[in-house]
Amino acid sequence: MNCKNGDSNHIWITFGGDVDMPIIYCCGDHTPKDGTLSVEGIKVPLKKDDEFKKFFRLLTAQRKTAPTGVPCFYDCYQYHVTATLTGQFFAGKEWHRPRDGKVFYTGYGHLGCYSLFVIQKVKDVDSEPTGIPIGDNFDCSSQIWQLPIDRSAVIVQQKAVLNHHVKQPVIEEVGEQLIRDKMRYKRDQFDSGDNSTDYDGKFEHEKKSTYFWLAKDKLTSYSVAFERFDWLSPYAVNIDKRIWIAVKIERSECKPKM
Repeated sequence: MNCKNGDSNHIWITFGGDVDMPIIYCCGDHTPKDGTLSVEGIKVPLKKDDEFKKFFRLLTAQRKTAPTGVPCFYDCYQYHVTATLTGQFFAGKEWHRPRDGKVFYTGYGHLGCYSLFVIQKVKDVDSEPTGIPIGDNFDCSSQIWQLPIDRSAVIVQQKAVLNHHVKQPVIEEVGEQLIRDKMRYKRDQFDSGDNSTDYDGKFEHEKKSTYFWLAKDKLTSYSVAFERFDWLSPYAVNIDKRIWIAVKIERSECKPKM
């Protein structure tokens, strides 16, 4: 395939037939009508033979949680997959960018920003492991540090935040610093992993949160638990005005069983 402006025009790939894409994207109804995908009034079937089944199984193989038990974030697919794909190509509508006249072809995929290739047949499937741990055959251990809480100091900090004398503590900044401090004694390197934050409860009314760090190999993790305490309600009636307090740090490490 030879496309002009290949550096700026991108192609969205999807399956024909009745197979949904294994990702979430915006916008519109992606459900195939009558059991077969239809694009611009053209029905695009899919051959679901053994090669396709192998391709789909390997392509979607991923961990939801790391062996340490924390969320596996976004990059936990377990195989790099290659294959020969046959299908139909839809170029989309030509669009000229106002500021420089550069040509794009759009109308399909996420936010309608792409041209479209619809897979109808798969063959020559091959794969190699990404290095993400496979299975659950690991020996794991954890170490937990409960953090002391000085109520008087917390109340002073809460009042200072409400009076705009100091900034509201940021979970990501506090969590990172606490983890870095623990790493000094464990030979772990913060920059060799990824981090994420999870909240428990209704938006802006969450009372618990956890900041996670996960190594690239998914075998070592840290988590910092935060809470918004009810005993701060006399000073901050609204939950979203209460400061987050770190209450616990946990480090987990897993090794494959021999």
